[in-house]
Amino acid sequence: MSILDSLRADARTENFTPLPDGAYFPREGCRVRGTYVHRNIRNGIAEPWREDSNLVTEEGYNHILDVALGIKPKVAGYYFALFSGAAQPASTWTAGNFTSIASENVSLTEGYTQTSRQLWVPFPAANSTITNFTDSASNRATFTFATQSSVTITGSALLSSPTRGGSDGVLVSASRYAVPRVEQEGDTLQVGYSLTLTLADAAS
Repeated sequence: MSILDSLRADARTENFTPLPDGAYFPREGCRVRGTYVHRNIRNGIAEPWREDSNLVTEEGYNHILDVALGIKPKVAGYYFALFSGAAQPASTWTAGNFTSIASENVSLTEGYTQTSRQLWVPFPAANSTITNFTDSASNRATFTFATQSSVTITGSALLSSPTRGGSDGVLVSASRYAVPRVEQEGDTLQVGYSLTLTLADAAS
């Protein structure tokens, strides 16, 4: 059995240890880590990037392995969603319960103005990492805000459906920001996501 076959089997049987930034698969000595980066652009001035760890859901692990090694077809794309709730992401979150549990932002007048979740456009995987973010990348997802006062964004997530508030598809991962973002009229929020697979012990 290859390591990817083994990972797939362990994901299905939940034979892994959830970690704050991913999961550890003890049988394979493999760690999966995900990271969200985000920054605001206000009045044409880009703020420093912030970085927050993610939680890859059980649904997300199974989907990744089923598409990579199983018979499930590849989806058309993956999309960033923003949310405003206080709940900490959990492994049991799914695309079906994400909008209600996380309080996904779905308003066009008190939220971002794009009509759908924003597409994740990753570069080809390299060094065991797939990401849409590099120092010189042009693939960062961009959200532009409209509001009469302010909109608080507490985190972001990656799903296989572009529909704001939709329950179809798969929730791959979610991240609650260490510091919520308070968006004003005309603000722009850029978001990137990286997923890395490494052979390591649980403490590394």
